[in-house]
Amino acid sequence: MIKPSNGSMGGSTAEAASSQPRRRSIDYPRYNLMKAEEFAQAVFDEGARHCDQDNIAAKLHYSNATNGAYKSYRASAKYFGLVDYAAGGHISVSEEWIDVFSKEEAETLRQALQKAMHRPTLYQLLLEEYADKQLPDGKKLAQLLHLTPKYGIVKEAAEVAAQAFLASAIYAEMVDERRRLRVDARSSNVSGSNDTNLQARQETLSGGTSHPNDAQSAPPSEPARSTGSDITTGPSLLGLDEIKVTLGNGKQAFLFVPSRLRTKDKERLKTYIDLQEDEDEALEQRVQRAEVEIRREDEA
Repeated sequence: MIKPSNGSMGGSTAEAASSQPRRRSIDYPRYNLMKAEEFAQAVFDEGARHCDQDNIAAKLHYSNATNGAYKSYRASAKYFGLVDYAAGGHISVSEEWIDVFSKEEAETLRQALQKAMHRPTLYQLLLEEYADKQLPDGKKLAQLLHLTPKYGIVKEAAEVAAQAFLASAIYAEMVDERRRLRVDARSSNVSGSNDTNLQARQETLSGGTSHPNDAQSAPPSEPARSTGSDITTGPSLLGLDEIKVTLGNGKQAFLFVPSRLRTKDKERLKTYIDLQEDEDEALEQRVQRAEVEIRREDEA
């Protein structure tokens, strides 16, 4: 009589468990919404439809359209629904955003930005998770993105994803003065609810409240944006202190913070601000190496 082998049964179970594929990390943009808008604006300025990608890359100070950082920049704009393109082909601004750029209206832009926040898969989950709740800081959010199974983002990539999300939410005017995430921001007490404050916010964020990749290139020209003289109107009425920041290209930007912000809280802003241009490629390479390792594990 042949007896069943417990060992073989246990081995089969172990093999089945080990053969289960590791859950892939969720899709997310590496660049924040402001940078995605800048990318789409560059394509719009180039003609909006069926633009040559090497020309766009050169306009944004990249060597060509095969540059890794350029492709991440482009992919982020697509995640947010701002551009459309085929691999190796021409690139176009989405019809919705052609309308946004053509109108040059602050309210139209604001609504489009908030709609774009719901497009990336990761952002959909985070908007649902933190709706009407206080957002964590960048370090805590990165930890959650890395350790929570439904996100499953590798550690270094999680830092990039967290900073991009927080900067995007602020840029889309979905974060109130208590740091709560307002999914329906139009009916909330979110600072920057008029045209002047929207312009000031755009000028302020161009100083670098995004993740470290953001300092790599000068932003495209934006005729609908404010000049520096416009900035002092809205934020000053809100009782904010002005911090002048000199960018790597020699230009100046302005960061507005609460008047009673403590020194240690100002230090925490470093989580969101990084103006060191030489860190861009290094960070991009670290993230790419981490993702290659994940793919190798999946294929093993």
